[in-house]
Amino acid sequence: MTRRLGSIVLIALVFLSTGIRAQESASSGIVGQVLDATKGAMPGATVTVINTATNAQRVVATDGEGRFSVPNLPPATYTIRVELSGFETTELKGVILRNGEVGRPTITLGLANVAENVTVVGLSPLLQTTNASVSQTITQKQIEDLPVAGRSLLSFASLSAGVTPQAFGLAAGLPHRRVVSLDTDGGMMFNLGILATLANEQPKNLLVVVWDNECYQSIGGPPTHTSGRVNIARIANGAGIIDAHQADTLDDFERHCAAGLKAQSPYVIVAKVSRESRRDIRRKHSDGREDKYIFVRHVEKTEGIVIMGPSEHN
Repeated sequence: MTRRLGSIVLIALVFLSTGIRAQESASSGIVGQVLDATKGAMPGATVTVINTATNAQRVVATDGEGRFSVPNLPPATYTIRVELSGFETTELKGVILRNGEVGRPTITLGLANVAENVTVVGLSPLLQTTNASVSQTITQKQIEDLPVAGRSLLSFASLSAGVTPQAFGLAAGLPHRRVVSLDTDGGMMFNLGILATLANEQPKNLLVVVWDNECYQSIGGPPTHTSGRVNIARIANGAGIIDAHQADTLDDFERHCAAGLKAQSPYVIVAKVSRESRRDIRRKHSDGREDKYIFVRHVEKTEGIVIMGPSEHN
């Protein structure tokens, strides 16, 4: 689909999504699996996720494949406790979730002897296999100390990871440019706070497209919430975004794209797409950090402005 546009379209790309803490509160989550010593799945195990700072707890049970999911967690340090009759109670401590991150622990239970607990302490940060982005929280002290030229909203947007939150920063910093954010269902579900931010701030130049294939395809295809009753477009409507629509056909998508590129308020399109992969299309492998810097340099050059000083480009 090719169109001539009167304004230049800036496209923010991501593989799975997060945000700018100064603008909204992005949620994180834990998606893991419980196995026995032979690597067999452990269904019916009780998993308790505990916020070590507040002692707030979330309790879930593993499914038939030993998997569990605890979405919408605030950034914090957590302890994960797993219990199952006949097996040792195991605790995984020091699980650090940053803004918008998805932790994916695999926890192994051993057979119980008498009554013993196994505690794992001092783990390195969990590998983020569901999310290609790196998120961060920018505190007031960091804002004061960072050597960023101008200290504008656009400057800090260039330093934080995430698609739609970062696209919002671009739209706010460059109100004369049309900005298009390409997000995903999994990414958006872990970052729903941005929808409330867009509803309140009402950027006139931001179009958000959410590709919804109802699964986390990059990690083998476990379902996202949108495979059930969850509808991201309706969530956006409930947050206060009037123009949030689900596109089930190509005609619907083309019609909403045309409307969104002309809209004078935030416009969200949730495009339902197949979860099947095209074997003839290879995924582009690149360095996300370098891609971001290339994009920032392009904006600096085309706008004649400084977003990041020379030291930040190195």
